[in-house]
Amino acid sequence: MFALPLRRTCHVARVIAVRRSVSVSAPNNAEAIEATVLKEVVPPSVLGKIEAAATKPSTSTLPAKAKVPALTSGRRKFVSSRKRTTSTPTPVDPATTTVNTKRRPQISVDKPKNWNRPIAEGVLPAYDEALKLIMRDSEDLSKEARKVGKEIDALEAQAEAEEAQGNTEKFNSILEELESLRKKYHILSVQSQINMPSVRWTVNNAQLDPWNPAHLHLAEQRWRGQGALDLLMERIHQMHVVPDLLPGVHPSLDLHVTVPYPLNKQFKRSMKSGGKSIVGVEPGSFLSPTQTARAPGVWAHAWHSDVRLYTMVMLDPDVPNEETRSFTTYLHWMNHTKYVPPHPQQGTPYHRYTIVLLPQPAKTVYSLNTEAKLFKDLAKHNAERETVGVRISELTTKKAKAKSQGEVKGLTPAEFEELKTLSKQFTTTHAELSVSSPTSWPLPLLKEHTTSQWLDIPVVPDSQRRGFNLRQFIREWGLSGSDDSTLKDIGGSALGGGTSGQSLPGLRAQVNGGKGLGTEENNAVVVGGGVHMFRELWDETVSGVFEVSVAEGRENEEKYALPKKVDRYEDLKGVRKYI
Repeated sequence: MFALPLRRTCHVARVIAVRRSVSVSAPNNAEAIEATVLKEVVPPSVLGKIEAAATKPSTSTLPAKAKVPALTSGRRKFVSSRKRTTSTPTPVDPATTTVNTKRRPQISVDKPKNWNRPIAEGVLPAYDEALKLIMRDSEDLSKEARKVGKEIDALEAQAEAEEAQGNTEKFNSILEELESLRKKYHILSVQSQINMPSVRWTVNNAQLDPWNPAHLHLAEQRWRGQGALDLLMERIHQMHVVPDLLPGVHPSLDLHVTVPYPLNKQFKRSMKSGGKSIVGVEPGSFLSPTQTARAPGVWAHAWHSDVRLYTMVMLDPDVPNEETRSFTTYLHWMNHTKYVPPHPQQGTPYHRYTIVLLPQPAKTVYSLNTEAKLFKDLAKHNAERETVGVRISELTTKKAKAKSQGEVKGLTPAEFEELKTLSKQFTTTHAELSVSSPTSWPLPLLKEHTTSQWLDIPVVPDSQRRGFNLRQFIREWGLSGSDDSTLKDIGGSALGGGTSGQSLPGLRAQVNGGKGLGTEENNAVVVGGGVHMFRELWDETVSGVFEVSVAEGRENEEKYALPKKVDRYEDLKGVRKYI
């Protein structure tokens, strides 16, 4: 479809070039040359249209172009036959004038839109053949994936039999084979869809399906390869979050932070035009203290399908320490610790507020076998919940029917106790476990049905917020990331990713300019999780934020100033320089 216009544009350009190369003093020769060139370079179909347009009478009301006079005194004089006239612009009536405010409809998961071919079938045969080739390749890979899936089902049944018989050695051997087959199945599932235009269009237009491995892989590769991760790591190292706060960090998920729009004229204009009141925070950008007076929104794109636990910490490493004449840290927020708004001290440089998601250790090991077992346990739990729900419905229907018939006792004492017990279990031990919203799970079920260990981290009291040692906290609770020698969690699981299959010691050896760190510091290098940071400066609003949220009548706002510079010539001032 696009080749024809390009070819027409090319022909017209050649004709114009020929016209401009012909001398204006020989009109007859120019017309003859132009006719010859047209027959040589222009296809007959296009030439017919040009001739038809030339013979068609003109309907233009514009005056004819002025003729070029003979050259006199070395200068070309142009004489226009049009008279200059001044005209007043026609006023626009707002009542009758319609403004085109139509915009492209937003596309999202809530407002989906299907992919359509850019050109109709048959317009460009090469595109049709390429699309057929992609679909054939996808179908072949899907067949191979289904074949591997059947092998996995057979091995799972065999593993259950060996586990029931107590053959531990045989059972572990089958698990290793299952892990290998599941990696192969995952790769085939991704490769069977990754080249399809509809899949790529869906991911690029914010319609990502978190349960589709190809969607997750494309989204992760976009995060790693199109600048988002590079910008984050650049700001973290450029602003010395590493090594001031952490000796090293290698994120494995995309962490986002949102805050309210700043209360200024731009905010008012945005709200009048229908803009959003919440904005995303770019790593390293400056925010005003009023934007973080309430806890910012924190959400992450995780590239794993199982449910894992992370510990969130928000720190400020730029709090002045008068005793050491240096800086210390201040804990602003943790999962279960009260949020204290940022309040940079007057007279200090900008503060780097850093949010870190620390991965909690696995119960056994993070693997595809562990992930499959989790989904199997969740399916079994939800099936039991359905059975309980059916029994509750039967007892409730029986009770309502007896009441409608005027019976005093619709249920027996045993049935009444059963209904009472099941109704309580339906919201506690048999509550629905949706993988898409694990934060709504009851706490006992969350501890049971996650692949991460549950850590009973105590609440940090207000007296221990200042001077909070993040490195010691990471070492104490084992929050540095995967302990496996072949780091499986970073870089897109079985498909490689950003670390090229490097080992955990290899990643930790990259810090400190490639020299590595000691054993104690290496245990504080975070491999996995997420990180984000923003900056703030003191302004007049900090006093109000501090008084409402921090002081609570017990503390005074800290104010600092640069020390007075010693003037070595102060004694000489006022003394006559010349006698």
